[in-house]
Amino acid sequence: MPALVDTDRLEVRADEQIALSPHPDRAGSRGWGALFPRVAVVATLRDRATGAMFTAIGTHLDHVSGRARRKAARQLSDLVLRGGLPAVLMGDLNAGADAPALRHLTGEGGLRDAWQVAATTASPELGTRPGYRAPQHRGRRIDHILVTPGIEVARVGANTSGFDGRRPSDHLPVQAAVRIAQREEHS
Repeated sequence: MPALVDTDRLEVRADEQIALSPHPDRAGSRGWGALFPRVAVVATLRDRATGAMFTAIGTHLDHVSGRARRKAARQLSDLVLRGGLPAVLMGDLNAGADAPALRHLTGEGGLRDAWQVAATTASPELGTRPGYRAPQHRGRRIDHILVTPGIEVARVGANTSGFDGRRPSDHLPVQAAVRIAQREEHS
C-alpha cells in the first residue's frame, strides 16, 4: 500500500509498514481469519509551513473477517497512541458507522469521524463503494478519515469525479482539509 506525500509541503520524518496481524513485524502475515495480508502505512510528518508534526496512517482492513477488522482496529488505535502526536487515520475500513471496528476506533480508540466534526461538507454523505456506478445517497460509507481530538476538520467530502463517464475506482475517494496546531516546543 503506497503513501503519496507532497514533499514540497510535508517532510517525512519517519515511516514504516506494519502487518495487521499477530505478527506486525512479519511482512505478508495474516491473522484472525483475514483473506489477504493487510497492512498499515505509518508516517510521521512535519508541515514545512507551520512546523506542526503529526502521524498519518493509511490502511485497508479485511473485507471478509469481522474479527480481523476488530483486532486490526485495536492495533491501529495503539499506533495512534504510540506516537503521542496528533494523528489522521484513513482508508478503506470495510466497516460502516455501526460496525464494531469503527465503534472501537471512535470510542475507546479516541478518534473522531471527520464527517461528524467537519465545519463544512463538500458533498453529501454518500456510500463510498458504488462499484464503478453512480454514487449512492443511501449506501454505506466504508471509507473513512478519522482524526484525534485537537485536529480541526475544515471540510470533508467524497470525490464523485469521473473521467469520460468512467470512475477511477469502485470506491469514492474521501477527502478532508484539516488544520493541525503547531506544537509548542518546551526547553
